[in-house]
Amino acid sequence: MAPVRSAIGHVRDPLYLNAYALMASNLMTSALGVVYWALAARFYAVETVGVASATISLIAFLSGLSQLNLRAALLRLVPEAGAAAPRLVATAYVVTIVVGGALGLIAFEAMSAFRLEPVASLDVGGLSVLSVVLLTAATIVWNVFNIQDGLLTGLRRTIWVPLENAAYGIAKLVVLIGIAGTGTAAAILTSWYVPVVAVVAVVTAVVAWRWLPEHARAVLDRQHAATTLIGQRRRLLRYVASDYIASLFALATSTLLPVLIANSLGAAHQDEVAYFYLAWIVAASLDLLPINLFASLTVEAASGRADLATETRRALLHSARILVPVMLGIAVFAPLLLQVFGATYAARGTDLLRLLALGVIPYMVVTICLAAARVQGRSRDLVAIQAALAVLALGGSALLVGPYGITGVGVAMLGARTIMAIILGWTRLWPLLRGRAAR
Repeated sequence: MAPVRSAIGHVRDPLYLNAYALMASNLMTSALGVVYWALAARFYAVETVGVASATISLIAFLSGLSQLNLRAALLRLVPEAGAAAPRLVATAYVVTIVVGGALGLIAFEAMSAFRLEPVASLDVGGLSVLSVVLLTAATIVWNVFNIQDGLLTGLRRTIWVPLENAAYGIAKLVVLIGIAGTGTAAAILTSWYVPVVAVVAVVTAVVAWRWLPEHARAVLDRQHAATTLIGQRRRLLRYVASDYIASLFALATSTLLPVLIANSLGAAHQDEVAYFYLAWIVAASLDLLPINLFASLTVEAASGRADLATETRRALLHSARILVPVMLGIAVFAPLLLQVFGATYAARGTDLLRLLALGVIPYMVVTICLAAARVQGRSRDLVAIQAALAVLALGGSALLVGPYGITGVGVAMLGARTIMAIILGWTRLWPLLRGRAAR
């Protein structure tokens, strides 16, 4: 019984429980995403998948811009907001909806007017105005859907995050299969975004009428050094602004690259975008593993329940035990993973996926340093780390994609993350852990 009691105690630890919930969400979302794109690759032409995937990546990019990184801000600020949490959350919703609508409308109208890919491929039969409106609406809904994960984690309702994302993943599969006969990129986009509306509505209702009031009552009597953060508008704005600027560099690295490839290749070569994108989305889901692991660290340390150095050491060792063998295994079995999309997808994307999987190992060090910087309020570190990583990754990709194709992108990402991990491990992570040991 001792091992059983130890396992139960381990899972009940908030640091590990929240991390496991977010990892479960990531794994479930990734698995359902693989099934989704495997079906799309078989039901739709390669060119259609290319247009849809580039459009989805474009919406993700615009959504990331217009969210102002409020997902991370809610994760960081809600635990200590106390009675001000409902007002903070309402403000975040309004801001992300207004900014998302404005940015989406401007961007999609401009791309439609100048006949830029991938939006131009969706304007069939003179429906440019309707396309712009629907794509803008998709951006707004995607904004809210994304910040809700940070909100639920900040409320310590992390166990509901995998359930929310699983409901969405299953719903979009059902819609994709139901309208597969149309064979258009618009059908893929419909299956991707329509289920989000229902999920957002349900979660928003539960949060507003139950979880936020419970959270406010639970922390009403607690006093933290940063409890007045919500009232200190200048400090709040500085934190959100710096974290947002940092997120823009990460966003450009993760979502803008497929869009740039789509435009550089043109409508006649959207099949190449599809080969790149399906390997890329698998790798993007792997990046979420360390991010989700260390999101739990941010919540526990920011809420004042735990010492940062101690929790950092625990989180780092725990993540290494999980991520290193998993990433090595994915690097070995990359061809089999991509085979679910088809033999051609596997042949064209295996080397890229292998390099990106190996890059998650040094990225673990980068991510934990970002989490520690958020807790400590080191805004400049957030911007500097993300900017340096983006410059190295995108600059390296620009240099290597010509001679080595999409595999060059994998080489650039692995090299950039390794360099950053060495620098941050020596200048930030080691001093934090050594300082705690000295005490």
